[in-house]
Amino acid sequence: MAAPPPAEYDGHFVLVQKREFVVPDHLLIHDWAFTDSHYVLLGNRIKLDIPGSLLAVTGTHPMVAALAVDPSRQSTPVYLLPRSPEAVASGRDWSVPIEAPSQMWSVHVGNAFEEENRRGGLDIRLHMSGCSYQWFHFHRMFGNFDATQNTQLLILHLHVRCDDNDHVAACLRGDSLSLTGYNWHNKKLDPSFMNAVKAKEWLPRLVQVTIELDKRGAYRRCSVRRLSDQCTRPADFPAINQSHANQRNRFIYACAASGSRRFLPYFPFDSVVKLGVSDGSARWWSTDGRKFVGEPVFIPTGDGEDDGYVLLVEVTGTHKF
Repeated sequence: MAAPPPAEYDGHFVLVQKREFVVPDHLLIHDWAFTDSHYVLLGNRIKLDIPGSLLAVTGTHPMVAALAVDPSRQSTPVYLLPRSPEAVASGRDWSVPIEAPSQMWSVHVGNAFEEENRRGGLDIRLHMSGCSYQWFHFHRMFGNFDATQNTQLLILHLHVRCDDNDHVAACLRGDSLSLTGYNWHNKKLDPSFMNAVKAKEWLPRLVQVTIELDKRGAYRRCSVRRLSDQCTRPADFPAINQSHANQRNRFIYACAASGSRRFLPYFPFDSVVKLGVSDGSARWWSTDGRKFVGEPVFIPTGDGEDDGYVLLVEVTGTHKF
């Protein structure tokens, strides 16, 4: 897999350096990060779907039908790519991935940083979200219309309008259609497959990945753990105060599910959680009624890490039959 070459720019958007790497694996890179010494690529294993490829060629299915997730290995490949040419001479083969001991589809990275450990090496930590390969279903999420299925499903459409005072109103309209997941023909999505009974354990979770390197840069060990035992609900889109990026941070903000809705209980998200990284504390804010929230952004207003606002989009919906 030829990844786009990482490019670094200064504060005036002048190119500082560009490096090119060819990763010898069949992966989909959803997000990536960097530390003081490394670019960090989180790999999601995919494979060619032969029957889907033939259907895509006929035009009856979208081109994404040619791909499928590959859950054949119970680990997650993490590539540590050297930011400087000098780091290549350390002896560690960057083309060999570190296998994080947990199979997860890596979704979004909130922060990545490295610190010197007691042995003179480096501890690299990633605060991120990851979900199950079963939940990240290519064909259902991105389009795989099966005309042979006649199951009647409820489809939600978001309608937005502005009144004379530029106030925005939105509603959800329910239609009964025959499709599974995303129908690429009419561009409509049924999110109920993301809320199946088992899906609660499959949805994105906030985790910390820790990678230990020795003083020569060689890999020693890797661990994956939940970021907070007080935050066991599905959560995604981790965000931090960006003035604390690439260093040890105290707080993370993320979208989450309250689980209180009878219909679509887990996704889309309806809450925001503030996590204390050191003590695992969790503080929640949830919408009321049929409302959903988008990706949060932290806007700093002071010197403290949590001095500021959490900015997000709230979508208000009502049933209309």
